[in-house]
Amino acid sequence: MFRMIIKDSTGTIKKFKINKDQILIGRDKSCDIAIPEKAVSTKHALLRKVDKKVIIEDVGSRNGVLVNGLKIQGPSEITDEDVISVGSFNIWCELLEEETLPAGPAYQSPFAQQNLEKQKEEEAATGMKGFFSYLVVFLEPIKEFLKRDDVSEIMINGPDQIYIETGGKLVLTDAKFKNDEAVQAAVMNIAQSVGRIVNEKNPRLDARLPDGSRIHAILPPVARNGTYISIRKFMKKNMTIEKLIEFGSLTKKAAKFIEICVKLERNIIVTGGTGSGKTSLLNIISSFIPPTDRVLVIEDASELQLRQPHVLPLETKHPDKHGEGAVTIRDLLHSSLRMRPDRIVVGECRGAEALDMIQALNTGHGGSMSTVHSNSPRDSLSRLETMCLMAGVDMPLSAIRGQIASAIDIIIYTNRFHDGSRKITHITEVLPLSEDGKYVTSDIFRFERGPNTPDGKITGKLLPTGNLPSFLE
Repeated sequence: MFRMIIKDSTGTIKKFKINKDQILIGRDKSCDIAIPEKAVSTKHALLRKVDKKVIIEDVGSRNGVLVNGLKIQGPSEITDEDVISVGSFNIWCELLEEETLPAGPAYQSPFAQQNLEKQKEEEAATGMKGFFSYLVVFLEPIKEFLKRDDVSEIMINGPDQIYIETGGKLVLTDAKFKNDEAVQAAVMNIAQSVGRIVNEKNPRLDARLPDGSRIHAILPPVARNGTYISIRKFMKKNMTIEKLIEFGSLTKKAAKFIEICVKLERNIIVTGGTGSGKTSLLNIISSFIPPTDRVLVIEDASELQLRQPHVLPLETKHPDKHGEGAVTIRDLLHSSLRMRPDRIVVGECRGAEALDMIQALNTGHGGSMSTVHSNSPRDSLSRLETMCLMAGVDMPLSAIRGQIASAIDIIIYTNRFHDGSRKITHITEVLPLSEDGKYVTSDIFRFERGPNTPDGKITGKLLPTGNLPSFLE
């Protein structure tokens, strides 16, 4: 006789008894416990009563069976203190002799009850609901950083070295995991919660948590010093243009100019180095898009939070274990053009999709936006050029440059300084190519740096250069 306690992805708890010597768990309706999720195999796991013990074994599942966050390697003994993870479900199992069954409703083992109460506390503290709140149990050493609003990124470099980014600076913490197996347990649980496979054959995980945070993990042996995890936290408080002005990242005149550019349907590229705040800035700039526009947002992992009423967010899809079913940014760009967008917002251009985006911007979708990694405003055009060439289309370089110069109107460059501050340093107009086929740009606003403060803070102001944009002349 088994007493089962199951908590699904919505946080719903079910308690029941099964009077059998073995229990089959899987996706098929014929299973004793049927879990209708793609991450769960048709026949996933088997619970067996052997003497007075409970044995769990994997019956050929594709994602494996996790007990307390670790994948079992063969038939394993479990107790009512162990947590079985199948898909997004948590399962507790207790073996009881029939004569010991109490009358009345089913009860929970004390340990299971404690875990469920702990999960409710984590849900309230982290905003992660249902099964996902249980992930925090496996991320216990960094739980404090997940809760702190001033921490923007958490970097786990193996079990003994954990950095956080706060105030734009990296700080080494005293937090540690017990061992690398504990770090891998966290990765395995996260992968299973989002229906992904991560193992030695597939050692990289790219995922988005339910609260919007982005996570990337790399397993050994690719990661030489243990399992690496980077968590870019989802900021609960939306940054506004007023806040940028207050922080000194932007001036009122520059903010007004950006607003005019958006409302005049100029195509804008936000560019800068890693961690310079490109996505956050793009999110802020998008607030100027009129509420009457139909906007399609295309991203690898959803981060942008457009507030307009007519927004269609699209997200790429990874291939399945057979290498099929992938949906790329290029695919989504092709689809977006058939959905009558007023504007297209691409979270980030990284590869061959740049050519599709440039062509879209040249076919009447003014006021569109994207971000690109680069070291300067002019360098962003060269980066776009390189990415367009990656598409493998037989076009002369002069034609690609002409398309880029025609498609991009404004470049906004943001920089992260050594004091951790992020500031817009250039607002630049892209002009037609020169007679010899080179890019021509004109800085409308440029950051003029002042002396550092005694404590090393960067000072300066984003000032107009005196150059008028061609579309206002």
